[in-house]
Amino acid sequence: MSLPTQKVTPFLRAALTNQPAETYLPGYATQAAPLPSPAPADPFPGLGGYVRRCFDAAKTSRQTNGIDDRMLTAMRAMRGEYDNQTLAAIREFGGSEVYARITASKVRGTGALLREIYTSTDRPYALEPSPVPSLPGENAMTAVETLIAAEVAEAQSAGTPVPEEMITKRRTDLRAQILEAQHKLAMDALRTREAVVDDILWEGGFYNALWDFLGDIACFPFAVLKGPIVRMQSVMRWENGKPSAVEQPTLQWERCSPFDVFFAPWAQNAQDGYIIHRYPISPVALRALRDLPNYNAEKIDEVLELNPDAMSEWFDYVESERAEYEQRDSRPLGDQSSSSSRPYPMIELHDTIKGQLLLDWGMQVEDVPDPGGFFNCTVYMVGGNVVGVRRNPHPTGRKPFYVDSFERIPGSPYGHGIPDLIDDIQSVANAALRALCNNLAIASGPMGFINEDQLAENDQNATRLWPWKMFRTTDSMVGSTVKPVEFFQPNSNAQELFGVYERFAQMADEMSSLPRFMQGNAVGSGGAARTASGLSMLMEASNRTIKQTVASIDQNVVELVVQDLNVYLALTRPDIVVEGDLSVRARGAVELVQRETLRMRRLEFLQITTNPVDLQLTGLQGRQTILKEIARDLGLPTAQTLPNDAKAIEAAQQAAMTMPQGGPGGGPSAGNPTQGMARPAANNPGVT
Repeated sequence: MSLPTQKVTPFLRAALTNQPAETYLPGYATQAAPLPSPAPADPFPGLGGYVRRCFDAAKTSRQTNGIDDRMLTAMRAMRGEYDNQTLAAIREFGGSEVYARITASKVRGTGALLREIYTSTDRPYALEPSPVPSLPGENAMTAVETLIAAEVAEAQSAGTPVPEEMITKRRTDLRAQILEAQHKLAMDALRTREAVVDDILWEGGFYNALWDFLGDIACFPFAVLKGPIVRMQSVMRWENGKPSAVEQPTLQWERCSPFDVFFAPWAQNAQDGYIIHRYPISPVALRALRDLPNYNAEKIDEVLELNPDAMSEWFDYVESERAEYEQRDSRPLGDQSSSSSRPYPMIELHDTIKGQLLLDWGMQVEDVPDPGGFFNCTVYMVGGNVVGVRRNPHPTGRKPFYVDSFERIPGSPYGHGIPDLIDDIQSVANAALRALCNNLAIASGPMGFINEDQLAENDQNATRLWPWKMFRTTDSMVGSTVKPVEFFQPNSNAQELFGVYERFAQMADEMSSLPRFMQGNAVGSGGAARTASGLSMLMEASNRTIKQTVASIDQNVVELVVQDLNVYLALTRPDIVVEGDLSVRARGAVELVQRETLRMRRLEFLQITTNPVDLQLTGLQGRQTILKEIARDLGLPTAQTLPNDAKAIEAAQQAAMTMPQGGPGGGPSAGNPTQGMARPAANNPGVT
């Protein structure tokens, strides 16, 4: 059986011979493959587009993670208001709309406690040098080796052998002496610098910003302090014997609203990625930037021609509700009048940016030497127009933001505030209080029912009550035992409902770590709080959580602010930082509170060593050192009260030799003849 033949087509012949089809089919031409469509042009190119993409990503990440909703919930709790959905459900059910403001009370109490801690001392910090101070001049270890080499060479030239053990001991002694001298020199330099630092902080508004920051840290998932910011400010100065206002640049600090600070979506802490700060800037302040370096005057003029009300894209969905709680007009809507003072939304980006983007914007090659490198910069943008760019002046690239939370979450720049910790408790307490108010209203008086068939017709006051009222009835139901009007008293569950509310209020004390007796209210505390010693123990236990928060604020805010300010002074104020340690350590409020205990121990030590025997051990120089430390803790001028004068010490020694052998009062006390007297010389070696 023969197989059927198959017609050979030009396409089959081309496939069998591995030749193109047009070889066997004239007129056939291969169709060119369609070219890929070009990528759409970036609608926001350049540095402005980069800032816009960073802002959109950070804003979306914060909304997705629910941070904005948590902050709005905190503001509602502070104002004692329900969200729209809950309020609609309550009104549909009917009854009371009362709100138990437990959260507001705890937030105010926590903020007041933190502010008391940071304002109870003159300064919430103290400077001290690092363990090995970095001082100007020759390296200490190099000087030691040079001196030892000279001493060994001199001894060998005199024919005296120098054992290696002696050289090692000499090197150890010299190093210890030099480190002690360096530490003393660094301490003396920091004493003067500490007063200058505190003056700069006061004039720059640091303490006012810290006051607001401590209120935010109790309320929101995070709080932000920004600085130092260089701004022109009018200050009073003496000129030709007369006070006058002078414009000069000053370092300033400010509290930033958590709603206006955005972190990079991947950031695990505030310094881990870029930071964006959104804030309003007036046209006057924006125009004042035209003549400053690193700003573009043409871009600023373009922005000033725009309408601030058309920049709603730089705000988010929480702006209108936030503005209502802050009792102001919403910024995107603004003032619809023709006022020229309406602010613009400034977007300030702190990030490491590629050099080519900076060069394309207009930065100088001297500032950006490598187009492919990355530079730590601050970008200022208004309405999509980049109006200024400057390099970060901090030598380590640190951004001028200090962020902390009441309860930190490791691996996240966001933490927990008081409203987050007691949100569920607040909701149940609200429900219990609403039920209590509804029950009190229902059970406040009798309720009744009326048989309308037995009431007189056209009696308009049938359903109204007043004392000694008479009801008009008819005999339409003769022989009926049904009363025309009957009353009953609803049951009152107030005691049980109030017990539920009280129990959840106590749970709020436990979850917030701020019991009511910490706020001066001991009602309902009971137990150990009934006695003074028991109350002291409870307050000490409650203080542990607050101390943890204070320690975090010290470490992440106060100490870093002082250290960064010390760095700026070392770079820009050689008249202040001329010597001393460059790397200082700032002690915060926790250590300052502990220093109060140390001060008491020093006074006790001074009293214990007030006898001739211990005086011989410490010497007048050692006793002067102790007195200087105590006087310094008390804020006394040590230079005037305890001058470091050899003649004064020698005069004190002569006076001690001529004074009677007795106590500090000049002789034995009347009550105890032997108290304070010198011991016999036989029992005191070295006493003649």
